[in-house]
Amino acid sequence: MIDKPVYFELKELVCPHVYYRFGEVAWQFLHEKQLILMDWVRNSLNRPVFVNNWDQYENSDYIKEIKRLASARLPIISTELPEAPKGLFDERGLRCNLCSLNLAKTYRGIIYCSPHFTGQADDYDVEGMTAEEVRQWIIANKYKLPYPVRLEKGVSWVHMDCRDAGEKVVLFNP
Repeated sequence: MIDKPVYFELKELVCPHVYYRFGEVAWQFLHEKQLILMDWVRNSLNRPVFVNNWDQYENSDYIKEIKRLASARLPIISTELPEAPKGLFDERGLRCNLCSLNLAKTYRGIIYCSPHFTGQADDYDVEGMTAEEVRQWIIANKYKLPYPVRLEKGVSWVHMDCRDAGEKVVLFNP
């Protein structure tokens, strides 16, 4: 079993499909290096960091239906789900094969090996900072990072993953 992070709850880091199917056992799907990195960012910046927020929408028809199907171990077909509420984030941490971003690529025949599949990536926002400010802060503090990271550039959120690309910080475009 991995050490759980100080600043994050499981619901913030996994999609609702995984949470409602596996519950607290889902911690096993998250990469320990990524959890340490996320806690390091949150602690070092001393600001709230936001990944998923789907748990704030648990009374929505969208989340209720995912919970019903996943808990009963029934197939979840994304096209049959109610529309997700505006402002809901549910695919910014661990993404399973039923998450819409993954399904869309699968349906189009695109091979998709995102570090989000393996619990090695999170997309997040930091309160009071733009994504570019966070990226520049990470670059400026790269020698303090507990592990090497990859950062997606040119997006309005911070994508950080712990896939080792040979340098302490690597900027990439997918």
